[in-house]
Amino acid sequence: MADTVSLLIGGAIGFMSAVLAPIAVEPLKHCVFGPKLKVEFIEGDRSFKTDTKEQAVSMVTDAHYVRVKVLNTGRQIAKQCRAYLVNVERWSESTSNFEPTIYCDSLQLAWSARGNEAYHPLDVPRDINQFIDVVSTRKPEKDYRIETNSRLFRYEDLFKDHGKFRYTVRVSGDNVKPVSIKIVFEWSGDWHNFVVSAG
Repeated sequence: MADTVSLLIGGAIGFMSAVLAPIAVEPLKHCVFGPKLKVEFIEGDRSFKTDTKEQAVSMVTDAHYVRVKVLNTGRQIAKQCRAYLVNVERWSESTSNFEPTIYCDSLQLAWSARGNEAYHPLDVPRDINQFIDVVSTRKPEKDYRIETNSRLFRYEDLFKDHGKFRYTVRVSGDNVKPVSIKIVFEWSGDWHNFVVSAG
C-alpha cells in the first residue's frame, strides 16, 4: 500500500513538473535572454539635437530635430517596435509644476532617417542605435512641429503655444517590455533658440 501511494505521489509530482516547468521556465528564459529596450536623451550631445538641411518647395532651408535614442541591450531582437507621444504637460508658473493639457491621445512618433517608413514598426537588434524624432523647428517658421503620424486639429493651438512643455515618449514592441522617457522643451518662437533637456 505504501509503495502504491509513493508511486502515485511520485507520478503526480512528475506530471506536475512536466506540465508546470515550461510555464515557469519560458518567462524566466525570456527575462534573462529576451530583448530589453533602453531609451535616453543626453543633454548637450549633438545626436539628440541635430542640425540638418531640408528641401522646402523650391528652396533649401535649415532645421533642427530633437530626438531620443532607443537601444536594445538584450540578447534577442526587439520586434515590431513603435514609439508614441503618450503625454504632453505644460509648466505652470503659478504652481511651479508641470500640469496636464488637453492632450489625451497616443500618437505615433517617427523613426529618424527612415523616409517613407518613418512610422512603420521597426525591429531593433542588439546594440544598434535607433533614434526617434520628437520635435522639429525650421527657418524661418515661428511654429515647431511634433513629429507624429497625424496632425489633429484639436491640438493645433497647443502645439503653437509658447512656454515650457514636458513630453512623455513610450516605446513598445511585440516581445518586449515598454519603456518611457520625458523630455522638456522650452519654446519662445525662435526656430534656432530653444531649450531642450531631460525631464
